[in-house]
Amino acid sequence: DFNVDLLKYDKNSLTNEFLDSLSSHFFLPNIILPTRISNNTKTIPIERLTKATGGYGQGWLKKGNDVFFAVGRSLYTVDAAKWFEGKADPTELVKLSASAKRKSGRGTLLLSRARVITMNGDEVLRRGDILIEDSVIKAVGPSGSFEVPEDATVLHLRGKTIMPGIIDAHAHQGTPFLTAPPLGQYWENLNRLAYGVTTIVDPSHSVPQFAMADLAHAGGILSPRMFGTGPIMDEREFALSAEDSRLIASRQSTYFEEPVLKSYNIGGRRDRQRLLHATKEEGLIAMLENDGNHHHVVSGILDGYFHFAHGFSFPLYKDMAQLLSQSGSGINYQFGALRGEGGPSSIFYYLDTMFEKEIEKGLKDTIPEQYLLQRNHRRLRIDNSHQVFPYYSKQIDKLIDAGVLISLGDHSTFYGIGMIWEIMALASAMDDNLPALRAATHSAAVMTGLDASIGTIEVGKLADLIVINGNPLTDIEDLSDLKYVIVNGV
Repeated sequence: DFNVDLLKYDKNSLTNEFLDSLSSHFFLPNIILPTRISNNTKTIPIERLTKATGGYGQGWLKKGNDVFFAVGRSLYTVDAAKWFEGKADPTELVKLSASAKRKSGRGTLLLSRARVITMNGDEVLRRGDILIEDSVIKAVGPSGSFEVPEDATVLHLRGKTIMPGIIDAHAHQGTPFLTAPPLGQYWENLNRLAYGVTTIVDPSHSVPQFAMADLAHAGGILSPRMFGTGPIMDEREFALSAEDSRLIASRQSTYFEEPVLKSYNIGGRRDRQRLLHATKEEGLIAMLENDGNHHHVVSGILDGYFHFAHGFSFPLYKDMAQLLSQSGSGINYQFGALRGEGGPSSIFYYLDTMFEKEIEKGLKDTIPEQYLLQRNHRRLRIDNSHQVFPYYSKQIDKLIDAGVLISLGDHSTFYGIGMIWEIMALASAMDDNLPALRAATHSAAVMTGLDASIGTIEVGKLADLIVINGNPLTDIEDLSDLKYVIVNGV
């Protein structure tokens, strides 16, 4: 019978499992060849309904005569019978839209007489002022170097340090709202804010997270800024044509409005090169998952990938440092989630040496007890002689000296404090803490396409700032002792 209603089938059937597993492309049963489907069905004839734009949230309308699906905030529908006959294409039924005022500061605020790490090169103002109007930085310079409006609110911050808010460039957000209490706050992001993380970028962004990001930007929940890559390209994307590549890149910029397109293993190098060409045409940043395969990574650099998720194994010799530097490619490291690099996670070291200190400062009051027990009571204990992150710190310092972009992410190993520990791990064997701080601010902004708005303290950029009770340039542990966290001037 043509009027097949898939929604009526048993939820454990092959049909539902198959449809639920599809994210990049959208398929439908081939209804031209009538097929009875049951729990015993082994195979199902399928047809591709859309082009490379894909779809999700698919279902039936008009008793199975029409199909609907969504891409981004656009809802599409098509007459199934006419489509199979080649007489109709999916048409946009509606583009959902809603407007809300973005949560931002109001009025004029002067942050006065603080040490200011601007992240503009090596610039540090020993005693500096920052003037904020609403959500934007209007002036920055040595104390007393610019006029201050009479109605400005003044915060005297002698002895404090101001730097850009931390950017977690590899934060897996998880499933939104599943862990939110009745008030709708997401405890993971509250903890990120508490430790100065003002922006997170999820390199495996699911569709529901777009709604959560909008809610955060509008002030509906307390959260860092949230960005992501949208649906990722993986091994299911093979034999990509030039047309498919253009449609995929267009989907990212048009439907999901995200600056980064991430891919895993997508066939051969020609497939990657076609996708990279389309990505460049759309003005997007190309991110490649580093799966630990050195040949895969090197060819990815040569093909033109800009952002590599997960670090490289060491040692890297001079030729690789030159290749990375001259190509402009950047690497995102997560010391708490070492994979192909080898060695134990740095999280075990910091759980042993710093966790109790954070508990005493109030961490136990902001994280569910079950999560604390899971992360603390049954953790591995590793002799310090087996820790590898100091060695990686030395090697990464050489890459930074060679001009290679390095950013950091905590891979959600420990929400909030995990990002502080990432910065500490990177700084552990360096002579200067500034490169580690830059990796979590300006370099992260560049690698995620956000550097026009955040990542440095300069006129015209958004007021995403943290005020520290101490000086992380001389003692990196001061980074966890915050006085204020400012996001968009709030």
